[in-house]
Amino acid sequence: MSRVGRLLAALVVLLAGCGSNKASGNAKGPSKFTGVLRYYPLEPGMQWSFMLRESPSLPGLLVVTKVVAFDGAFAELRTGTSTKALRVGPDGILREPQHTYLLRWPIVAGAKWPTSPGATMEVTAVDRQVTVDAGTFEGCVETTERFGGDEAKVLRTTFCPDVGPVLLEATALGLEGGPVTQRATLRAFGPGQIIAPDKKADP
Repeated sequence: MSRVGRLLAALVVLLAGCGSNKASGNAKGPSKFTGVLRYYPLEPGMQWSFMLRESPSLPGLLVVTKVVAFDGAFAELRTGTSTKALRVGPDGILREPQHTYLLRWPIVAGAKWPTSPGATMEVTAVDRQVTVDAGTFEGCVETTERFGGDEAKVLRTTFCPDVGPVLLEATALGLEGGPVTQRATLRAFGPGQIIAPDKKADP
């Protein structure tokens, strides 16, 4: 896997994605989640599955992340053998133990905050429409994390109401020196269920 692919896989694990549900549009009816949790609905058993691709012509890699515990303040998420922690408060969702915001509340276009040393997160869109394998979603929020001021090393994540992360895009310098962007797209989400492999993408 290339450096960009590793960066993208690491981000999926960090977001710590799945059920076989698919949807056209966001969840119907009143939401059971409020505040920042509408954009990352954490509850025990919730899962998201992503298809990671370094190139449309290459086989994809299915990555599943599951919320294994959430007490209203701390969430434990597992992707494969990797476990990550998130802390939820009235001012947003933080990555732990880094204690840096993944999402800050309220979500406002143009808002910025520091993440890892030399990196900055920015809310770059607040009303996106996104279509992925799992469906078409509206009212989505896009965050962009830039590392060391290097525009060629960027992580973009799109969160949709009552769904969570649906699209992740990692851009870094490729082997030939130019920027290369690779994506992880949401394939399914919901309470824990068995997900069949993508036979078309992964023969």
